[in-house]
Amino acid sequence: MPSLPPSQHLAETLLTTQINTCNGCPARWSGLNTAHCAGCHVTFTGPSAFDRHRVKSTCATPAEIGLKSADRAYPCFGYPMRDDALSFFDGLGIAG
Repeated sequence: MPSLPPSQHLAETLLTTQINTCNGCPARWSGLNTAHCAGCHVTFTGPSAFDRHRVKSTCATPAEIGLKSADRAYPCFGYPMRDDALSFFDGLGIAG
């Protein structure tokens, strides 16, 4: 198997190890879709959860809009996982 060019290795390394920070709080997070609000300093699993927390141009708490902890290594909130999805992951033996 041919080796990857150095630029490809660098791109893969950056994508898998990038740690993001906020200048307004001590939050740290990773993930290409993860979103952090510079207003309330809450981190979300993706743009749709972030957008949902903005209600009439103000920030709603995750609990107010039904978001749950994503059980990541850092505080992060997203949509609750459906029971049928949980049973799928249980069958794979990878659910946490």
